[in-house]
Amino acid sequence: MLLGTANVTVAPGSVLTLNAQVNAGYLNVSGGTLSFIGTSSCDAYKTVLSDRLTGNGTLDLYGGNATGAFLEVNGPVGSGLTFNISSNGAGDAGLQIDHPGKFHGDIQLQSGFAAFIGLQATSADLTGDILALFNGAQLVDSVRLTNPGGSGLQVQQNSDGVMVSAGLGDYDQPGGIGTPVPLTVHT
Repeated sequence: MLLGTANVTVAPGSVLTLNAQVNAGYLNVSGGTLSFIGTSSCDAYKTVLSDRLTGNGTLDLYGGNATGAFLEVNGPVGSGLTFNISSNGAGDAGLQIDHPGKFHGDIQLQSGFAAFIGLQATSADLTGDILALFNGAQLVDSVRLTNPGGSGLQVQQNSDGVMVSAGLGDYDQPGGIGTPVPLTVHT
C-alpha cells in the first residue's frame, strides 16, 4: 500500500516484475520495463507509468475514493495486459493512454473513462469487443474493449483526444466534456 508520493526509476534495459497494490497517494514509475503478473490494483489518486508495460495480468482501477483513481500510461503496452476500470460513485476511475498506437492491451470499461490522447475521431464502431475509431473513412485506432456492465457507452472528441466513457455520465476526463462522436454497436 502506498500513502503519499513515490517516484520509482527502473534502470534502462531492466525489467521490474510487479503484482502491485497501490491504494492511495501518487506513484510515478519511469525507466525500463514493468512486467505485471496476477491482478494489480492501481487505486491511487494518480499513477503515471512511463515505461514499457508487459506481462500477463490485470490492472484494476477502482474509483472508490473521493477523487477517483487515475492511471496514465506513457509508453508501449503489451497485449497480455487487461485494464479493468470501474467506479462506485464516490469518485471516477480513468485510464489515460498517451500513445494510443502503442497500446495493445484490453480495456474492460464497467464505469469510468479511457482517454486516447492525441486522436481525432468523427465516428466509432463497436463490433463484438473491438472498438474502431475513424476520422472520416480512415481508421485511426482500434482497441479491444468490453463493457461488462453494459452501462451507456459514450464516445466524445475534445481538445485532448477521444474519450470513451461508461456508467455515471460526465467525468473529470482530460480535456473536459467534448462533442459526442456517433457510435455504432454491432452485436
